[in-house]
Amino acid sequence: MINVKLNGDDVLFDHPEASTIADVVGTIAQELEQDLRIVKVSYNGEDISGKPERHLDLLNGDNVFELETTRAVDLANETLESITEFHGAVVKELSRTVETFRAGSFELANEQLLRCLDGLQVLTRTTHSVGTLYQVTAVDIQAGQQNLEKLTEKISSILEEMVQAQENRDGILLADLIEYELQMLLEDWNVALEYMKTLGAV
Repeated sequence: MINVKLNGDDVLFDHPEASTIADVVGTIAQELEQDLRIVKVSYNGEDISGKPERHLDLLNGDNVFELETTRAVDLANETLESITEFHGAVVKELSRTVETFRAGSFELANEQLLRCLDGLQVLTRTTHSVGTLYQVTAVDIQAGQQNLEKLTEKISSILEEMVQAQENRDGILLADLIEYELQMLLEDWNVALEYMKTLGAV
């Protein structure tokens, strides 16, 4: 027996073939209205939101699911606000990294840079995901003189140059690439974020 509550209301779940948590959540997600997204999943009283590894667990016990949804645009707006703050934090850390490279502390600067690169991955991945929630592609999102897709490609190209400079332990080149190339592209990224805010206001 599988008992499902969706936003506090009992929902009939007539899919006896379901054998994992993912089967149940995935089926319900497919049956939702197009503009809704599941944002919270509780299974047998345990909140497993944000724990994708748990979704492969086999069903057992009482199989009580409690799910909460929100409109896709509301989720996008909330996430976009967080991304904007995160973008500012990454830019500040990159500025500190430039100073450290110029001071000649290569090892310390390299550690800072690795954190920044991880942050850039999160920034790019999440921004593109928010675009999907707004039902637009990276080509549709304006970012300065280009769209988000082209901007992402430019950043990837700069990051490849930075990896080469890292391998050569060229701290001066790394500082220049960050300050005069990457930081400028991140200004355009901020333009893209501002453009996306207009999508959420519609």
